[in-house]
Amino acid sequence: MHNYTQECSTLTWKRVDGRPVTGATYYDWEEMCEQYLGVVLPKGEALVGFAVKIKWLQDNMSSLPVKLTQQQLETHCRVYILQLIGGFLMLDKIENQVHLMYLTMLVDLE
Repeated sequence: MHNYTQECSTLTWKRVDGRPVTGATYYDWEEMCEQYLGVVLPKGEALVGFAVKIKWLQDNMSSLPVKLTQQQLETHCRVYILQLIGGFLMLDKIENQVHLMYLTMLVDLE
């Protein structure tokens, strides 16, 4: 039996408790973004492969309307959590993108 925790800690040189976060990467990302972020991300400008640019999220998805619907609130929460994941928790090499596989884990916010 594989010990994923030990493998993750060996790769990153950091102590890891629990199971690693993994997810499928074969979704229709444009459809996922439209459904759970409420926008179609422009390729190149926001969407790079299977990742979204954090700067684009900050510039285009951070403001909230005065009267929020439940869907707008959930969308804002997903965007905020994606920014946290990509900007602090699971940095990419140049710290400017977050893989959209994390969006699949934010479908049910409860």
